[in-house]
Amino acid sequence: MSTETTILVGVSIYLLAMIVIGIAVAKRSGTEEDFLVAGRKLPLWICVPTIMATWFGGGTMLGAAGTGYEGGFLASISVPFGAALVLILMGFFFVRTLRRMKLLTVAQFIENRFGRVAGVAAAVALLLAIIGWIGGLMVGFGQIFQTMTGVPMELGILVGGVIVIGYTAIGGLWAVVLTDFVQVVIIAVGLLVLLVVVLIDVGGWSAIAPQLPEHTFRLIPLEHNVEIWLNYLRLWIIFGIADLTSQSLMQRVFAAKNEQTAQNAFYLAGAIEQVNLAMINMDKVVQQNAATSEQASAAANSLTGQARALTELVGRFELSEGSHTSNEGSRASGDHAYEPRLKAVGM
Repeated sequence: MSTETTILVGVSIYLLAMIVIGIAVAKRSGTEEDFLVAGRKLPLWICVPTIMATWFGGGTMLGAAGTGYEGGFLASISVPFGAALVLILMGFFFVRTLRRMKLLTVAQFIENRFGRVAGVAAAVALLLAIIGWIGGLMVGFGQIFQTMTGVPMELGILVGGVIVIGYTAIGGLWAVVLTDFVQVVIIAVGLLVLLVVVLIDVGGWSAIAPQLPEHTFRLIPLEHNVEIWLNYLRLWIIFGIADLTSQSLMQRVFAAKNEQTAQNAFYLAGAIEQVNLAMINMDKVVQQNAATSEQASAAANSLTGQARALTELVGRFELSEGSHTSNEGSRASGDHAYEPRLKAVGM
């Protein structure tokens, strides 16, 4: 069985398991509250991974990893640092009050506060935002699926979309949070194993550190002008402030079993999220410099080989010259005529 076939079978089993989870918890989604906010019964050990999974998808695995690969931590301010900031801010300022209100959606909060028209406008705006967000996640899934199995990206997106919609429609938020738990465990373990394997393969951190660019782990801009600092603040605000109204996050607030659980879940998720997302960047940085190290080693080996060949060529030429002098003496004494030796060195 080829590697691609093995991966395809493994991914198929994984996706099938997601559907089974949705079917298994379907009986828990009998009411609207059960379906939308899991009956407001989520414990801490489920709240933390489902909040993390909300922030941890294809966009993060590909987009954040790519920016970390190219520009270090400073290029990855929005993720992980902005993404962790919004979780901490929500836990500190909003979670307790919102959980106490026993809402189902963000639009419901807007409607209660500002009226029905404002509520409808908020619902439309949130719907458009989540469509773009989900689109990015599905493209990420399709690209990863294509890379691992060779299946066209469009087909991967279609299959993934059908399965996600299927288990969500069957089991509601219970299905979502339990599949989130499984997915976060797989991702976290995979990242840790990847980092360890790569570090061992290149000879440890001591072999990587000297090759890192000077400002790889810098979090403050090098240059101090208005344009650069405004862009720097924008990177923090994209996730750190703008997503305070995210329905995906608020739904986890509404679903926690009490205010304390909701608040602690956001604090813990913010801390763990930063570690996990930083690990993605570290994986990429290590892989990048490992590749650079291998290229440098290959180039050095090539140059060494060329130098060795040149030294051998010069030595053979000198031997040839010695032979030439000897033949001159032989010719003077009546021996064989001089025979040029340059052919012996390929010239």
